[in-house]
Amino acid sequence: MIGAELMPSIIKVGMIGYGGQATKIENYLSKKYKKTEVIFFNYKNKILKSRYTNKLDDLLKCDIIFICSPNKTHFKYLKKFLNKKYIFCEKPPVSNSKEINYLRNYDNGKVFYNYNMRFSKVYKFINDCSLKKIGKFIDGEIVFSHLLGFQKKYKENWRSKKKYTQKGVYEVVSIHALDLIKNIFKNIRIVKNFFSNISKYGNSIDTALTLAQINKNSFIKIFCSYCAPYNYKIKLIYENAIIDIDDKNLKFFHPCNKIGNNGLSIRPKISKKINYNRRTDYINSLHRSIDYFMNFYLKNKKFSHSEKKNALDSNRFII
Repeated sequence: MIGAELMPSIIKVGMIGYGGQATKIENYLSKKYKKTEVIFFNYKNKILKSRYTNKLDDLLKCDIIFICSPNKTHFKYLKKFLNKKYIFCEKPPVSNSKEINYLRNYDNGKVFYNYNMRFSKVYKFINDCSLKKIGKFIDGEIVFSHLLGFQKKYKENWRSKKKYTQKGVYEVVSIHALDLIKNIFKNIRIVKNFFSNISKYGNSIDTALTLAQINKNSFIKIFCSYCAPYNYKIKLIYENAIIDIDDKNLKFFHPCNKIGNNGLSIRPKISKKINYNRRTDYINSLHRSIDYFMNFYLKNKKFSHSEKKNALDSNRFII
């Protein structure tokens, strides 16, 4: 652990990306970590304000790097700063198997790959419910959708462009659901993907339906879209329990195996219900993931091989 006398008086942060995610991270760093000084990398602009640079090498003077740029650009930045700086990289880390293998071989433990749903209230709730006698998993459904794809601003958004995100909503949104269920069930397999481009404002995939297999006889359907009405739903059905989540409530039905005197199943009662706000949970889980990363940097610790493997295994879903 770094002694207090060795701690930097100012932590210089290099921020690659200048969209909404980068802004959220900078705002949190400025409130929670008072000694941070952020410099943004903006390769487009020749005339820049203070705290901005269009020279990537300027970030070599920084202590830590946050990569919040479009998915397709992650690898070149990772390769530039790999093993030189502590790096916080948004998911998915990279875009093909060659790049995954490079990170698997050369990342020596200073990179945190951010799948921040792992730090969410949803993930904790599902894990807590799993400690009960719920039986085997049978079936599930996850839906994350909203109408970004029908807004004119989507045309200028990197999420709409194949050159920045080849598989669009699948690698930006579906990856959250895939990583979530992989970390709950430990082992999943993609059976089939169905991709669509519905929006007139973009050429990348904006609607994705995924069928994932959990074990021999159990499946989860994942639907994510920028062109479907707003919906946030996670429903997991077990032999003796139902976990039912939307953007307002986390509900756990248990037990579910009771039979009435007439020989018919009895409607299960809610044994646990928690009020929930999806937006708040997203922000809080992002903050917890930043704290987790910063703790490793401040203590000069390395992320474990198993953490790296877990992140890169999730990355393979979108390849």
